Amino acid sequence: QDDRAAPRARNRSSPELPTETRPIKGFVDEDSDDSPIGAGTRALVQRPAVVAALVVWCLALLGAGAAVSALRGEVDGHVPPFLIPADSDVLAATTCLLSVLLVPWALLAWKQLRPRRCRWGVADAAAVLCMWFAGSFGAYSLLSARDKATSTLTIVGTSIFGVVGLSAVVLLLVRCAVAIAVCAAPHRHLWRWEPCAARLAMLLLSALALVSGFRPAVVQEVDLHVSGLADALDGYTLCMISDLHAGPTTGVDRIIEITQQLKTLHCTAIVFNGDMAEGTVVQRGEEMEDLATLTAPDGVYYVPGNHEFYNFAAPGGGRSQAVAWTRWWEAHGVRSLNNTYVRLPRVKGALEDGAGDSFVLAGVDDPLGFPNLSAALPPADAATAQRPPVVLAAHRPWPQAEQASSSGVAAQISGHTHGGQMWPVHVPAAQASHGLLSGLYDVGGMPLYVSDGTVGSYMTRLRLLTQAEITRVRLRSRPQPGQGLRQADVGMTLSKLYLLVVALGVVAMVKTHFEHHGSVRGPRVLEAEG
Repeated sequence: QDDRAAPRARNRSSPELPTETRPIKGFVDEDSDDSPIGAGTRALVQRPAVVAALVVWCLALLGAGAAVSALRGEVDGHVPPFLIPADSDVLAATTCLLSVLLVPWALLAWKQLRPRRCRWGVADAAAVLCMWFAGSFGAYSLLSARDKATSTLTIVGTSIFGVVGLSAVVLLLVRCAVAIAVCAAPHRHLWRWEPCAARLAMLLLSALALVSGFRPAVVQEVDLHVSGLADALDGYTLCMISDLHAGPTTGVDRIIEITQQLKTLHCTAIVFNGDMAEGTVVQRGEEMEDLATLTAPDGVYYVPGNHEFYNFAAPGGGRSQAVAWTRWWEAHGVRSLNNTYVRLPRVKGALEDGAGDSFVLAGVDDPLGFPNLSAALPPADAATAQRPPVVLAAHRPWPQAEQASSSGVAAQISGHTHGGQMWPVHVPAAQASHGLLSGLYDVGGMPLYVSDGTVGSYMTRLRLLTQAEITRVRLRSRPQPGQGLRQADVGMTLSKLYLLVVALGVVAMVKTHFEHHGSVRGPRVLEAEG
């Protein structure tokens, strides 16, 4: 009889059920220290009001997505990028779509950042609402910025959107890292430290991205081997700036700063290699005046990029506005290298009769325009059946690099990729550019240099593990040692590591959840059998 009473006494002195299995009333969050999915979350999704809200959200998502899909169409034979609306209707629909998507982001992000195992209250609801409103404001700032003048409000709004995007990847990383640690360690209470880790990671990486994004451009020295270059031209300096994106987030002060930096480099020739401004000549021409005053002994040259064609809502469409930019630069003394070339250096007598040591600086139009590499290359010399070595300026490294290599181009200089701009975007950015992300590459025996961009940031000024640069290229007649480690190289490695941690973390979370679910069901089964 005493033996039968002992288990009952022990049962009365200990909790009947773990905290995670107790039913909850209201909106509470009793996430346990043993599982990434607590009882509060499981009980919450069983409430009719929450289910109804989820259904409404899904309908709103489908409606906004359908509206964006119906309104987006081809302009000049191309469908505008998702984040560059062609008109006000697409702007409104895209803003609504992003605002709907930001609802679960605000809820889940705050749930991960707040302390665990405490009841949700008015302060939590206010925090979620503020996060959603800030994210929606950032989305609108980003989508509408292209046609706006430079302003602090636009810079703040687009920076907020950058932080929103960064938070999504950072919070996912923290959750996956904690899940892996819980699987590896015997102490399941590690989940209680997740909010602290999430706050610290967000604060640190956001600060680094802001500092890196607003830091002045560095001068990147590059030795570029040009096969066939005469020894007399070894060391010829060619300065390149690209991806300035002047306009909504890059104002006159930054343009003046870059202009002054270029003047101190004493370059023999200067190349503006695409994506120089956001907007039309009417909107941005005055802001670019200072940059147009630059001079160099062998001239200043311009090659269009894809963003010169993104003025979809302007009269005549994007292509006509790209032509307007070419004419504007030429009117200010900057020669266009749009499917054409020039012989350098401009030594008296060398260009008229073809005698003397020289090379060819060629440029090709962006794929959104009418690229013609054959027209950009000079004909072979009648006597030697050869042509001088060609250095090709093409805004996008791909697809021009493959064609240039097979056409006998000696070297190519490009921009466009921003070096990935924001970790961990390095991996998809590299894939979109066929692996040509940042720095020196060999494409079929042709050296190719890809700049990270002189401002090198679009949509938001934030950058992480890339740096803004003014490229000072020294042409070399002989092969040079390889380049050192670049920030984008580190970013690429850490981006791949991020994907690995996320994959392992998802497996760890599933494993932890089912193990914890089984451990909770065990006492229930034993109690029922007893």
